[in-house]
Amino acid sequence: MESIYLLLDRLYCTQLRDYLSGYDCHTELFSGTNSYTQIGLLTIGLQLLVAFLYFRLFDPSESKGAKWGITLGCSSLASAVIAYFWASNAEANGLIGQCLLRDDQGNSLITVSDFLGLGISNAIIAAVFFFLFGLGFRYLSANNRYIPF
Repeated sequence: MESIYLLLDRLYCTQLRDYLSGYDCHTELFSGTNSYTQIGLLTIGLQLLVAFLYFRLFDPSESKGAKWGITLGCSSLASAVIAYFWASNAEANGLIGQCLLRDDQGNSLITVSDFLGLGISNAIIAAVFFFLFGLGFRYLSANNRYIPF
C-alpha cells in the first residue's frame, strides 16, 4: 500500500512521509506503525462501498455520466478529508515525533500545506480505486453498464 502513496509523495514533505512510513525518532528506525496501510485500507473500503452503492443501490437512469462524476468527486473529496484529518490529528495528539516536526532552530517542518498535499494525493488514489471498482460493479447495474464509458 505504501508504494502506491509514494508515487505521489512529492505533494507533501519528507518528514510527513517518514512519519506515515513508521519512522520513530527514539530508535531512528522505521519501526512504528505504517499509517499508509491504515489510510489506504480505509480509502479502499470507502471507495468499494461508494461504488457498490452507486451501481447497485442508486443506479440512476438519467444523467448517468454527470451523476457518476459527482459521485466520484464526492467520494474522492471525502477521502481527502479523511487523510487530512488523520495527519493533522496525529500532530495535535503528539503522535509525530519532535525530530520530524521541528528543526534545530524550532521551525516547523510539517505545515498545513503538507496535510493538504496528503489529502490531495489520497483523493487521487481514491478516484483511481473508484474508477477500478466501477469497472467491476457496473455489470451489476441495470442502468449503468456503460458508465464511465
